[in-house]
Amino acid sequence: MATGSPFSTRKVCGYFYKLVLDDQDVPKEHVFCRCNVVHTQVPKTDCSNHFSHVLERHPDFMEIMVASETNNTTLVSFIDQKLQTILCRLKRTTGSNLPYS
Repeated sequence: MATGSPFSTRKVCGYFYKLVLDDQDVPKEHVFCRCNVVHTQVPKTDCSNHFSHVLERHPDFMEIMVASETNNTTLVSFIDQKLQTILCRLKRTTGSNLPYS
C-alpha cells in the first residue's frame, strides 16, 4: 500500500497494536488496537489487514507517530513486553501486600 508514510507497515502496526499474552507470556492469536478493537493475528503472518484498519480508523496515524517520537520523554518505549509484564506483576504483588491507610 502506497501511503507515503516514512514508517514501515510493521512499525505502524507495532505502535497501534498490542499482543495479548497468556499466563506463560506466550502471544495469543489476538491483538488489541489502541481504539479497543480486537483483531485475530495468525502467527507468523503479515500485518497488512491490521494496517488497513489503521488507514481506515486512524487517518492521522503519521502525525500521531511523529508526535510520539518527538515527545518521547519516558523510558517505557525501551522496555520490551516480557520485562514490562514482569514489572507489572512485581508491582501488583508488592502493592497488594501494603496495608490500607
